[in-house]
Amino acid sequence: MSKSIKSYELHGSYDFATHEINIIKLNNRDLSFLTELKEVSQNKITKSDLSDIRTIVHEITHFLDSTTTIWGAEFNYRKNLYLVEQSNQRGEVLQLNLSELSLHHELNDGAGESLSLNFKIEHAIEYDNEYGVYISVLFYNEGGEVTAKVPTSMLALLECNAIASEILIALELVKSVDGYSGSDIEEEFNDFLISSNDIEYKLFLFLARKHFNFLPLESFLRLFKSFVDLSLNVEAIPLSKFANIVERTCLNKELGRLLSAELRRGSSRAAFLFKLILFSYGHYITCDDEEKLKLRETICKKPINFIHTVLMKLGVRLTNINEFGITQEQLKNQCFFDSEIFMMTSSFNRNLLKSEQFCFQTLKKLKYPDIFKLNNKNATLPCFIKVDLESKISQIFPAFSQLYDLYDEAPKFHLVPGYKEFYIR
Repeated sequence: MSKSIKSYELHGSYDFATHEINIIKLNNRDLSFLTELKEVSQNKITKSDLSDIRTIVHEITHFLDSTTTIWGAEFNYRKNLYLVEQSNQRGEVLQLNLSELSLHHELNDGAGESLSLNFKIEHAIEYDNEYGVYISVLFYNEGGEVTAKVPTSMLALLECNAIASEILIALELVKSVDGYSGSDIEEEFNDFLISSNDIEYKLFLFLARKHFNFLPLESFLRLFKSFVDLSLNVEAIPLSKFANIVERTCLNKELGRLLSAELRRGSSRAAFLFKLILFSYGHYITCDDEEKLKLRETICKKPINFIHTVLMKLGVRLTNINEFGITQEQLKNQCFFDSEIFMMTSSFNRNLLKSEQFCFQTLKKLKYPDIFKLNNKNATLPCFIKVDLESKISQIFPAFSQLYDLYDEAPKFHLVPGYKEFYIR
């Protein structure tokens, strides 16, 4: 697999190993206009400016997901331990995370036909010798034939969240663009959802929109980002309780047991998101018309409260998701610069994102290290925290070389059918 996640339109990429953001396609000639972003919401901007902002917001979302969530803290901690020790054992543990990203590419059976929110979809729980247990989604055409089978993966989760972020910001800023409107953005989004291309990049957005199509686009996107935020931050106890419920819903009891066990150890958060969307819709449709009206009002005002209600009905009580499951003390003595990023940016950004609604004003307040490149060339900005990325990589280049090799070794240490409960450690 690639060590980077590229946007579905190939405008930018985010490197999981170094946190480097490389802007591949930009309408502006350089990134200097970023220093003037604080003025964008007050002044007129062009459609090209908005396109550039969307690209940057997309890649910044990947950085935030990697540095302000429990999933990201765990991933970086495991990555740093591998860089420090270079042991096979540390590599196998890191591959728990890497395989959930590469699954996105290796098990995807894409379609050549357009999709429709009105066509049938189904899901199945499956087992692969290399990747273990996972959930796949089957897409049907109007004639009832399966046209695509796509696995739920962490890469799909992260990419859908980045797309939701960029569209939310575009809806906010479009009023500053002459000859372009929110209805244009919504039409483009709908066309993107039903196109035959890149189904793996929009899997969760398609699934959520199919079930919550009654919501205005902005409210839908905020609900979706709340689904993702919880999926990336849910802690061990509520995750274990949720796993028990998931196991009971699986017709294949053996694979259901495997998936439940994966969830209990913090893996398969993409499966958590998938089931959370379905359980949430299931709760909504069982309500009478008056209750549905109240729920829609709740979703539009504070979507996380709706999700909390759903989980409480399932018997899952959330703990404080504002706290990291892995402490910064565990990170700060590691090699490379993840510790610096976490110490300088992560707590501040995490607290800000929890206390304020996701919007352009919030993005301007966040702290970012100087990790941007434009077409593989440094694009230093004075408003960012300086990090000497190339120097730090060169200091431990052999370790990074082996880390990148690890990205291509997809097999995952996973539970197999027939495992015994008391063997899990």
